[in-house]
Amino acid sequence: MQLTILGCYGPYANHGNACSGYLLRGLDNHSLMLDCGSGVLSQIPDAFPLDKLDGLILSHLHADHCADALTLPHLLQFAEWNQGRDPLPLLLPDGPENLASYFFSNPWYDAMAFDEYQEFIIKHWHITCMEVRHPVPTYAVRIWHEAEPGFAFVYTGDTNIHPPLVQLCMNADFLLADAAILLSEWSEGYPHMSASHAGGLASFAKVKRLMLTHLRPLADPQIYLAEAGKLFLNVEIAKPRMFINMSTAR
Repeated sequence: MQLTILGCYGPYANHGNACSGYLLRGLDNHSLMLDCGSGVLSQIPDAFPLDKLDGLILSHLHADHCADALTLPHLLQFAEWNQGRDPLPLLLPDGPENLASYFFSNPWYDAMAFDEYQEFIIKHWHITCMEVRHPVPTYAVRIWHEAEPGFAFVYTGDTNIHPPLVQLCMNADFLLADAAILLSEWSEGYPHMSASHAGGLASFAKVKRLMLTHLRPLADPQIYLAEAGKLFLNVEIAKPRMFINMSTAR
């Protein structure tokens, strides 16, 4: 399984970059997009085969995670490769209602609401989810692909510390985790984990590889890397336009 970082900043991106957006690509070249925040569509490589896009998952409906999903239907409407195709599968929370209603009523999406008690299948992708701690309904996801059933990928979305998340992450091969702040900035009521908490989560869950994301664009990534690295050694920082062959994590 491969991962392309389309955007990794929050709650805004600096010049030429994008907020949260990630592409998972399976061994059959089919792909799944995770989040589609402001600026993400402009970061999709020209050579990327969008006709292989199987679906989109929105962890939550904050602009830095969903803004470009509001305009993605126009791409689907005018793209020659999309003519005659079924609506794009979309998995998302059912709130806040003012934004969710747009996605559930848009004819270019086949929208489904997250349900912690259901496994979702989008083409050959299998998705389980867990609601996490954020000011709006937000879900972490665990994903595997039928072509590589032994490989598990987890994305936390945006969340403060949430002990049940350890179980969703348990023994995952790759964990993409919210690490928006440093431990010195963290409080119980804050909407994000710190880099230290992300490292602790990876350690407790016995994951194989950790990547920190959702950093502020002016933050020094080395400080975050050092803080998480005190608790988990195999850690790295997401960077714009980064390409990772995650299967090497095993």
